[in-house]
Parts: sequence; structure tokens; C-alpha cells
Amino acid sequence: MLHLYAKAPAYKPAPQVPPPILYAIWGQTFGDQELRSEMFNGTDVGRLTTTYGGIGGFDATFNNALFGGTWVLGILGGDTVSKCKK
Repeated sequence: MLHLYAKAPAYKPAPQVPPPILYAIWGQTFGDQELRSEMFNGTDVGRLTTTYGGIGGFDATFNNALFGGTWVLGILGGDTVSKCKK
């Protein structure tokens, strides 16, 4: 007696499809301090300058948007402050 068995197809997981919209919020702060001690004609003209600030944003990534491409739209904002002391 001869038995013929068909070979089972190999299991292939379904491809991962990204969600249609992804959101992100991000931010960064920075700071710097500069000290200058200088003399000019016997007068102290040195100073201490402190600078600090931040930047941040909100992004939305649209997958398979226009013509099957990926688009990123976002809002960006920031501020910098600098103070000088003698």
C-alpha cells in the first residue's frame, strides 16, 4: 500500500502593518554660563552671562497617506533667555 502525503505549506506570519497615525511629544532644555574677568585701563569690565532655554514640539506621523507615502506634521516652539551681571 502506498500513501502519498501533501507537504504542508510553511507558516508565514502576517506582515506588520503600522497604525495609520502615530503621535509624539518631545522637549529639550539647555543652559550655558560664561564668566569673563577683564581689566581695561584699571577698570574691571568683566561679566557673568547666563543663558538658558528650551525647545519642544508635537508631531503626528501619517502612514500610507498621500500616494502611499508617510507624512510628518508638527508644531515646534522654544524660548531662550540671557542675563548679564557685572
